Amino acid sequence: MRIRATAAMGALLWILPAFAAYGGSYELQEKCARDAREWFDRQWQDDAQPPFTVQYTNHYSQKFGTCFAVVSRTGVLPRELLQYTHFLYDVLENREIGRVNWFDKAGRVSTNVCFVNGKPCSSLADWNELVKPYTED
Repeated sequence: MRIRATAAMGALLWILPAFAAYGGSYELQEKCARDAREWFDRQWQDDAQPPFTVQYTNHYSQKFGTCFAVVSRTGVLPRELLQYTHFLYDVLENREIGRVNWFDKAGRVSTNVCFVNGKPCSSLADWNELVKPYTED
């Protein structure tokens, strides 16, 4: 009986700090989700007009201590030209950190704008790599 109690206490001591850290992180993630929703509704409602659709994802970064959003805008332009744009924003500062804009016509893709935090990039793959520090941790 004593061995089980000791094992249970050991497991509890191991789990509680992880739970407490996750709990704090979870609260910040929830706040980020609320702030991002309000920010998105306020800043992007006019961009969600045909021919464009706009959506977003948010992420609280413990590394940077702030809330980021990646806004994706897609549109079908005349002559079957598809336009895609991703924006990376610091939600709390309403500051654009990065953008990539590309066009697709019959499978031929061209990028005309690509940067993250002042660093230029040349493709969606490059942009995805540059935004990882802001959207993953």
